[in-house]
Amino acid sequence: MCDMNVYYCDKCGKFLFTGTVDENEDCFYDHKQESHIRVSKGKYLCTDCFQMDMLTEYEDDALRDWYSAARRPYYRLIGKPVTEAQALEIIARTDRFWTSVVYLENDELYRKVEDKFIHIFTPMNAYWFYNLLPSQHGFVKPNGNVYGDGITDKYPEADELAAELLYLAQAFPFLDFVMAVTIWDEIPHSIWEDENLSLPHEPWEMPTLWKNFHSVIDIAFHVCNGRVKVLSKETGQKLYREYEDNYLDKSDLTFYHGYAHKNRILTCDETYMKKMFDYYNLEGEEVESYLSRTKEYYNKW
Repeated sequence: MCDMNVYYCDKCGKFLFTGTVDENEDCFYDHKQESHIRVSKGKYLCTDCFQMDMLTEYEDDALRDWYSAARRPYYRLIGKPVTEAQALEIIARTDRFWTSVVYLENDELYRKVEDKFIHIFTPMNAYWFYNLLPSQHGFVKPNGNVYGDGITDKYPEADELAAELLYLAQAFPFLDFVMAVTIWDEIPHSIWEDENLSLPHEPWEMPTLWKNFHSVIDIAFHVCNGRVKVLSKETGQKLYREYEDNYLDKSDLTFYHGYAHKNRILTCDETYMKKMFDYYNLEGEEVESYLSRTKEYYNKW
């Protein structure tokens, strides 16, 4: 047993920080919860704070104390495109389908993927998130484009987001993107100020309410070469604009969370789901059951 600060992500995508690790038993003791948590090999984000510090760079030390005043701050992410094969690998290893469906329904099948699966909440891929079906949303698109928007978990802190992004950066060192987090609590303040919330909420429905996105960026994270750099709002705004100019297809409104769903655009059907199962070399009745269920759902949709 050894005491250290550990960045660990559980099956629900939640992060636990200070604890005790028994590497022989694959056991994590969370001091806050006063309980042991059994984990699988390879599920530690970093073995200790030293490694975290080595792979995470803060533009200014003051950023280490950053935390969001917004409950669930809105963010946008833009990156260099990846190949379709790389996109499939990322989606197969991060899509919330494995935790929102398989983990809850079929523990035996889940155990066949858990060594490769990466529990990421921010940013999220959720193409087959069954309780949100048809969600059809992710920060990596099947064609290799890397961009999207969303909200974080409650009141995030800089090191919390950096740890999660570092997990992603280490798993896919070819990723190069900027994630800009705003002061908006899910939606622009002007919408919250509408007493009846009668204004359209979505960016594509009322773009004028969202047009000052760049000015409300509060912190940014640059993921590149397996590392994470935490940026001030001024540097983040500048770098985000550069990536936006270079890599964003502004005509692709699937950038926005919920657009594909509300406009009935199917970007990942059961055929692509089959590719995800093939990535793990999974086959048989269990796989066919999920494929047929998904196909039936989309046919009704």
